[in-house]
Amino acid sequence: MTKITRLNKACAIIFANLLMTGVVEAKMQNEDLWQFISHLSTSVKTVNVNTINRFALPVTEVSQNDNFVFYTSDAVKLSSGATLSAFDLRVNKKPNSKVLFAFDYAGQCVSLGEVRQHYAKMDITDTPRGHSGHEVTSHTAAIGDGQEVTFSFAETNPDCLSSVVITREK
Repeated sequence: MTKITRLNKACAIIFANLLMTGVVEAKMQNEDLWQFISHLSTSVKTVNVNTINRFALPVTEVSQNDNFVFYTSDAVKLSSGATLSAFDLRVNKKPNSKVLFAFDYAGQCVSLGEVRQHYAKMDITDTPRGHSGHEVTSHTAAIGDGQEVTFSFAETNPDCLSSVVITREK
């Protein structure tokens, strides 16, 4: 009995440390990236500073200025094995105003061709200008109700998706 109690306490301490250091990643119910984007775009469509507690991901306020409140969230591991990280949610303080939700993608390579299977009509909205190896080529699709989704491919690995941004203009 004593050994089991000590083992339980040790496991609880280790788990608490992992949670505090951010090593444990949330497991989303989403099957893949595309369902995650669909789910989060619905949340971006309705979020404002008064409803932030209902956002699809648990978020933490990082800072704010006169116009925006900035939030972040812990990394998410999708059931496909992909990891989504560096979450950046920016919510305008005025209701029904601009929202930006961005994240980095790491996992099995997602090509532009695969993105086009889900978002056929896209425009190139950003291209590398030769100032840095961290620049991206971005392709943006309108997804309705004043929302857009942008898929970026880093210059260092131009064949694979590196980040996604979902925006709402109003």
